[in-house]
Amino acid sequence: GPTLYFHVAKYALIKDVISSLKRHRMHEQQFSHHPLLVLNNFGTEGMHIKLMATMFQNMFPSINVHKVLNLNSIKRCVLLNYDPVSQEVEFRHYSLKVVPVGMSRGVKKLMQEKFPNMSKLEDISELLMKGVNLSESEAEQDGDHNITELPQVYSGRGNMASQQSAVRLTEIGPRMTLQLVKIVEGMGEGKVLYHSFVSKTEEELQEILKRKEARLKEKEERKRKQEQNIALKKEKRDQNK
Repeated sequence: GPTLYFHVAKYALIKDVISSLKRHRMHEQQFSHHPLLVLNNFGTEGMHIKLMATMFQNMFPSINVHKVLNLNSIKRCVLLNYDPVSQEVEFRHYSLKVVPVGMSRGVKKLMQEKFPNMSKLEDISELLMKGVNLSESEAEQDGDHNITELPQVYSGRGNMASQQSAVRLTEIGPRMTLQLVKIVEGMGEGKVLYHSFVSKTEEELQEILKRKEARLKEKEERKRKQEQNIALKKEKRDQNK
């Protein structure tokens, strides 16, 4: 424990998310490694917020992005965003793609495994200079928000160490909006540590604690008497031998 109960306010299945995209990126190799977990807005005050953050962190193996041995093992990203106003947690799941920057769309196309159709071009320079016959989806806008310097070589042509590359995310689902309902001590059988709909005064909490302590004492007393009875029965059996 503790046990956390959530209300699923909204959700979308993987197939629903993918069907809404013009182009999606999902393949088996992405799921050979666990995703990178990103928590946002979980630094606000409140014991229940800290417990939520701890629970989410323990759901995924930790990744130290500064000491990771192989960047190619990071293919997916899970984002959990807490909204303190609505008290809802947004769950998003993305595939991760890294592409080199600082080159024309035509050069990027040449570096891809699938070679572009140049039957309508008179010279290759038209592809390099104008970038014709390229889809609009390849003209994604990169900027300071997603451009970084790679510490090591990353899969994909042109992603070299110490070179500028853009990190692009594509949502692959599922998508969920969660709201914490309550937190219970232990595996669903302890006292209520937090409840979003029921608030108790300090006196009420102390009374609950006293009742729990009394029940524990009664339980210990019964256990002690049972052990005494077992010991007496064993002693009598030994005497009758």
